[in-house]
Amino acid sequence: MLVFSQDDVSNDHDLMHRYASMVKTMVVTHGRFGSTVYRQGEHPRHFPAFSAHEVDPTGAGDVFCAAYLIRMRETGDPYESARFANCTASFAVEGLGIATLPSRQQVDARLRQGHSSHSGSQTAAGS
Repeated sequence: MLVFSQDDVSNDHDLMHRYASMVKTMVVTHGRFGSTVYRQGEHPRHFPAFSAHEVDPTGAGDVFCAAYLIRMRETGDPYESARFANCTASFAVEGLGIATLPSRQQVDARLRQGHSSHSGSQTAAGS
């Protein structure tokens, strides 16, 4: 499994395809535009970010990655894990430092509300 930001590869699609061919699952974060899961033998699936009032995006990518791995361990579902990680990262951008890191209950509540955004304005997935 490989998780990284599109900024890490300067949007080099050839490089991303090479990386995807080396692992079973690859997840690329797109900051406020969500994330995309690449699975060998399947079409990539995009997951929009959750609405958030962005104050500071620093660390959102780390939060995304940790949340993704936790949910993968719990469910084994790479797509559910992307949605969960997008939701968790949406909290991380709403304040400075670790002040807005959510509890599991907060993440579960936001997931139930389902406020993901297709427009990309004021949203976060991790960068």
